[in-house]
This record gives sequence, structure tokens and C-alpha cells, in this order.
Amino acid sequence: FRAALAALLGGEAGQYCPQANLSSGLAKLLGALPRPDARRRVWLASEDAFPSLGFVLQQAQRDGFDLQLIRRGKDPADPATWAERIDADTFGVLVTHVHSNTGVVAPVAEVARLCAQRGAHCVVDVAQSAGILPLDVAALGASVVLGSCIKWLCGGPGAGFLWIDPVLGAA
Repeated sequence: FRAALAALLGGEAGQYCPQANLSSGLAKLLGALPRPDARRRVWLASEDAFPSLGFVLQQAQRDGFDLQLIRRGKDPADPATWAERIDADTFGVLVTHVHSNTGVVAPVAEVARLCAQRGAHCVVDVAQSAGILPLDVAALGASVVLGSCIKWLCGGPGAGFLWIDPVLGAA
């Protein structure tokens, strides 16, 4: 499974971790990341992200994180929407590559670049784009990529995955 994902989406097989689904992968990731410091404690996501991922991010508030949402009506395809919200308080950003309700394609490489410049983790949800848009997980520049094979890759239940950038994985 991991070798097939690497062949299809890039990266190395050992950088993939099979998951039951995206929410499970995000929950495990949040549990493995360091706790926030006094300043950098915000997780940012779009209000239009898949709801179960938002529920997982809400649970991170128990660990001292704050969840902030980019409101509907703000264009998640516009890099400026993200640039105005990613700041020194941002610990991580969850960006949905393709929004399931609207088909909007977010500029994930630009968001990942902003996150890197501003010291935040970038987590990209590719559940709706894997298998329909060309993807190279390493080229996205994200810290983590969450995906599922149940959508456009035509896999069955339980075929989710978590790809971790080797730099983050070594930390």
C-alpha cells in the first residue's frame, strides 16, 4: 500500500503511514506534535474544510491550541486569504486542496510556502484531489499530507494515509 502511494503521489514508501481515515490521521498527528508555547498556539483552517477535520482540530484545544477559521465568503483559492491570517501566533494550518462542496482548488504550494516562511506547520488534505489532479507530495512543500483512497482513487474503506515530510519526521 505504501509503495503504491509513493509510486502514485511521490515521496518514499517509508514516509507514508496507513490510516483508517483522514480524521484518524490528523488526530494521531496532533497527539505527536509538541504542545504549543505561550505565543504560537493557533491552528488555522477554512470554515469550508471537511467538518470531521474541524472536529479533530477542536479537540486540540484540550492541549492548549486555539482553533481559528477562515470564514465562508473568504476565497480559499486566493493566497491573500491565507497570507492575512498566517502570523507569528500560527502553529499549524490545515488546508484543503479541493473543497468537496464547491470544487474550489486551494493554492496549497503557496500556503505551504507562507507557512514555512512564518514558522508554521502546513497540513494538506488531498482526499478530494488525489486521483483527479496531478500530485507530488514532496513538491507541495507541506509538513504533512493527509489523504484517502476512498474517493477518486477508488479504494475501499480504511484506505487513508498520512505522508510526513522527512524533515518533520526526523524532528
